[in-house]
Amino acid sequence: MAKSLEKFFQIANNILSEEAVLGFEFGYSLDNPRRLCVWEAQFGDFFNGAQIIVDTFLSSAESKWLTQSGLTLLLPHGFDGAGPEHSSCRIERFLTLCNSREDQIPVDGENVNFRIANPTTSAQYFHLLRRQVIPNYRKPLVVVSPKIILRHPKAASSLSDFAPGTYFRNVIADNTCKSELVTKVIITSGKHWIAVEKARDERGLKDSVAIIRLEGLCPFPVQDLRETLQLYPKAKKFVWSQEEPRNAGAWSFIRPRFENSLGISPVYAGRPELAWTATAIGEHHAKEEEEVIRKTFEI
Repeated sequence: MAKSLEKFFQIANNILSEEAVLGFEFGYSLDNPRRLCVWEAQFGDFFNGAQIIVDTFLSSAESKWLTQSGLTLLLPHGFDGAGPEHSSCRIERFLTLCNSREDQIPVDGENVNFRIANPTTSAQYFHLLRRQVIPNYRKPLVVVSPKIILRHPKAASSLSDFAPGTYFRNVIADNTCKSELVTKVIITSGKHWIAVEKARDERGLKDSVAIIRLEGLCPFPVQDLRETLQLYPKAKKFVWSQEEPRNAGAWSFIRPRFENSLGISPVYAGRPELAWTATAIGEHHAKEEEEVIRKTFEI
């Protein structure tokens, strides 16, 4: 391309090494803090090959060297029957790496070492990326981004959701139910809410069961959750429903924070503890998904 061009788009080939490429992107984000630097894995768990960069540099550079990075990781994550190597970005690992306080005293602010989010709409995605370059400081961002949501009608947003004055919402309340009649609240994160909402409506529980989407995981949004839960004053049952196994996903992260900061002990609904993340057999996947939904509503 001509060097006289003010702006240009350049495609560069690279070796198939997640560690090498993520290391380059981390360094590039340090040299160019005003640019949106994004590294996307083909599947979320492909970051495994770059674990050293995440552990040694990305998660702790600010604490160790007072060096800020705004590098954004897009990690596809979602259980669709694709098997153990193509389903999970190991979100539990990133949540464990966070220095978020379990007791939330003080509550999380921008002092955390990571931002971790699981957006479910196009507007939420937009606001996440926009927020990465607006402040005068930088934080690494991990975006748990299910591929199926890219083309799902439920993920569409209206133009008003992108208008001035709009922003990323850490918690999305349920505006389809009758808040004064709600006796049970189901909290989810990510695309799982679509299956849960469909099952709720099929069971005729639209008025009495609310589904809350936890979009921002770190910093943990205590105040946003508290304000949202206050919308359902008659709610007595609180369920955390996830598609991941019990020893994975966000369950181990959110449980103590709900108990310590919100005074709520959510009940778990999801797959049991597993040595792998997901099955690759479609029939088994469908049965597991059906069982997760059953538990969510029968608890």
